[in-house]
Amino acid sequence: MKQLGFLFLIGFSALLFSCKTTQEIERKRSNLEKLTPQEILVKNNTNPKLKGELAIKSKVYFKTPKLSDSFKMHIRMRRDSIIWISATYYKVEVARFVFTQDSVKMIDRKNEKYYLGGYTYIQNLYNVPFNFSSLQATILGEPYDQSNYKKVRSYTSKGNYIIAGLSELEFKKPNGEVKTQQQIYTEWFSGEKFLISKSKISESKTKKSFSSEIVERKMQNGIALPLKANYSVVSVEEVFFNAENLKITQPESQSYPLSISSKYEPLF
Repeated sequence: MKQLGFLFLIGFSALLFSCKTTQEIERKRSNLEKLTPQEILVKNNTNPKLKGELAIKSKVYFKTPKLSDSFKMHIRMRRDSIIWISATYYKVEVARFVFTQDSVKMIDRKNEKYYLGGYTYIQNLYNVPFNFSSLQATILGEPYDQSNYKKVRSYTSKGNYIIAGLSELEFKKPNGEVKTQQQIYTEWFSGEKFLISKSKISESKTKKSFSSEIVERKMQNGIALPLKANYSVVSVEEVFFNAENLKITQPESQSYPLSISSKYEPLF
């Protein structure tokens, strides 16, 4: 459970999301007008965005070639500031995470391990561009930061606007070796409201990838937050996650506790 929960988060991980009824992802529309990547992002940005605090209780089903099960995740966040995640298995907390813009804290209760550090170590260890911004975008169903994309282009397909680009990242291995890795970013925007419907990050050489698909959204105080989402992580093997929120609120304030027992040892 520890490894799956960490993989889900590190692999770009997390999760999900009033009116009386939920709203399915918009029906596909053909004959879309041509728009530049910048024009698509401007239209996406006209949709109301979360401000302040958010609390989510979600259930995550996962499947690997050898195992299938489920666990629950409790998420608390303050936009652009902090994300707190607690993963529970059969009502027992197995891991807790606190992410800020420049730090990561994690405790693995089952194995009595902890991690305190930044994103760079995780990025180099797993060869992934994981940071606060990408995690927040995944949780809220928003576009990734595209400021470092190269060869960015846009096109339409099956009623969606699509933005694709390349990113070249340098990862420093424990032995000091520096590897440059090219990753392909692709994001699908619905043709009506320009909401994210699907995202994918992939590597052309290794075939590793992370993809997320928002199956359904729900209006929460005028904000179209993800209600149901599917995720897949392709590395040594393929892992599928299906996530659905059980409860979502927007409290005025909330706490983000994480304390480390003196008995715990460093994870890395």
